[in-house]
Amino acid sequence: RQFPLPDSPEAISYKNAIYQHEIIPVRQWYTEEHKNWMIINAKNNKWFIWDKILQETSNVTKKIQNYIERKSLNKAASISDLCISPQELLNRLGEYEHYCPVSLTLRNELVDCSATTKTDYVAEYRGK
Repeated sequence: RQFPLPDSPEAISYKNAIYQHEIIPVRQWYTEEHKNWMIINAKNNKWFIWDKILQETSNVTKKIQNYIERKSLNKAASISDLCISPQELLNRLGEYEHYCPVSLTLRNELVDCSATTKTDYVAEYRGK
């Protein structure tokens, strides 16, 4: 049996079909579990793509460095965009659980945050 060349239209079509089938659960898992799936338009030139990836990874690295620095100073540290899974977030909830301690402290009101899994406004303080 003769196999098609790796860059032939048949081989590329076959590889693309497999990719289209396999990428769906991978994209879903990264989106739900780590919230770090990013779409980059591959029709741009390679330098634009390179710069975009570099910019995004630099932003995440700065957030990680900020998190580590604030934790070392015993300050509240944002966990936004740190790829914290929903299960890990549940395991690390503090005594207020899903209620916002800032709203309770500042306005003496209970705000339930259990409806969202976004970590945009979530911070870790003293390990919780």
